Amino acid sequence: MKKLMMAVVAAFSLSGFGAEYWASTTGGDTAAGTEDDPMSLTAALAATAAGQGGDVIHVAAGTYQPSATIKLDYAVTLEGADRDTTIFNFKSARQGFVVSNVDAKLCNVKIINAKNTSSNGGGAYLTDGLVSNCWFNACSVEV
Repeated sequence: MKKLMMAVVAAFSLSGFGAEYWASTTGGDTAAGTEDDPMSLTAALAATAAGQGGDVIHVAAGTYQPSATIKLDYAVTLEGADRDTTIFNFKSARQGFVVSNVDAKLCNVKIINAKNTSSNGGGAYLTDGLVSNCWFNACSVEV
């Protein structure tokens, strides 16, 4: 019985349960990424991209102005506090999100002013994964 329990625990620890990171608009690049010491969104995305998969980024309420398209092409969940207060403003300069991994999830965010000049989505381009409870405003595709 003891060997069976150890095997079950080992299986769960290797089954894709990832780390949790907290990000905020005031978080630093060298912060711990905890709820009490959130990191920047850029640092959280870099940490999860280098992880084993299954990581979760909890994004605090606030307005984020990414300098590039955010690509969720690995197993990660990016989850805002709620779609009314966690806002990604792309300033009409770039496509918003690309979600292209079966285990990638984008949840509870508002995406505004995203623009793409190809035919693949303005606010979010989904080829795989999940986009849930998101609000899109003033996003466009200009071909």
